[in-house]
Amino acid sequence: MKTVSTDDKGDIFTDSAGSLAMAEGPAAVGNIVLNRVRTLRGEDVYNTEAGIPYFDVIFCDMPDISLFIFYLLEQIGLTEGVSGVNDIDYTTEDYMGGKKLSYTAEISTKDGGEVTVNG
Repeated sequence: MKTVSTDDKGDIFTDSAGSLAMAEGPAAVGNIVLNRVRTLRGEDVYNTEAGIPYFDVIFCDMPDISLFIFYLLEQIGLTEGVSGVNDIDYTTEDYMGGKKLSYTAEISTKDGGEVTVNG
């Protein structure tokens, strides 16, 4: 698998030759997973079921972390090149008068590799 590479902010960049940087193998799978889980459900006009309904499960009066994990696993599982999710850890912390949710997902890829995705 091969895809456009992104940095930790999710931005594309150029390589040392000035070409668009590309990712292969587990790194490519990780980039695609991050793109899927950062998508707000309903914003993709070609597939309105893609992404996570953040405003319904996290950015609401009563956040439901278990439902968020369900959608996170769903989107990871639907990603081409993923063979399984080995582990998901999450933390919440006080942040600017509210809570900040962070997660780490350890993913196995179909080519036998592993990649860790943070969000």
